[in-house]
Amino acid sequence: MQILGVEPGKAFSSKVLYVYQKQLEEAEIIVINKCDLLSPERLVKLQNALRAAYPLAELFAVSAREGAGLEPWFDRILHDELASLSAPDVDYDLYAEGEALLGWLNTTLRLSCGVPFDGNAFLLDLARSIQQQLESIEIAHLKMTLVPDEEGGDIGVLNLVRNDGAAELSHNLKELLESGQLILNLRAEEDPETLRAVVLGAVRDRIEKSGQFRVAIDHVNSFRPARPNPTYRMATARQLEQHLDPELDPPRAVRR
Repeated sequence: MQILGVEPGKAFSSKVLYVYQKQLEEAEIIVINKCDLLSPERLVKLQNALRAAYPLAELFAVSAREGAGLEPWFDRILHDELASLSAPDVDYDLYAEGEALLGWLNTTLRLSCGVPFDGNAFLLDLARSIQQQLESIEIAHLKMTLVPDEEGGDIGVLNLVRNDGAAELSHNLKELLESGQLILNLRAEEDPETLRAVVLGAVRDRIEKSGQFRVAIDHVNSFRPARPNPTYRMATARQLEQHLDPELDPPRAVRR
């Protein structure tokens, strides 16, 4: 709603918004999830803004958590043909710049503790620490999964999808654990090395405060996305041109 200008608040920079807006522009179906978090009035405002900005897209409002509105959406994608809409024009230089502004961090850590600990509390504490340190930085998503080594404890899954929101657990660990694997993915409008320093620093602080945790890094990778190479889109455009004008040369990589 902030991105569409329906409500005031922080949003990503214009180049990052270009990426998001182009993805919505190309969509034939737009699904508004988490409608259980919206009042009827706010939902109507959001629907009206999406219809005004993307009039060709079909809108569905659902709540995956409560199971509301899912059947009409599923029926649409399972039983009806999707339209053959023209792909929107894309400035790939601008798109690439927008993508590059969003840094990625992927890391896998091994956690162990001398005594059983509350994995749900660990995830929430770690997310709060990361969120506080990235207070002035726009977060696209923070996702963490904690898989215990012990059997039968389920898994803990945490999601944070905006700076001014609260991290929440979509799956809760049922039991305390002594060791496990933590998988963390963070995407935010910031330099990847800064994201790396913030996340590993937050983990280190959590360990030092407890005095009992031990952590081993299995994998860590921080990067910016490479420039998109729209081979399929360009090939399709060229084939369409050939269909309209058979005298054209055979298909080749042509920028569109």
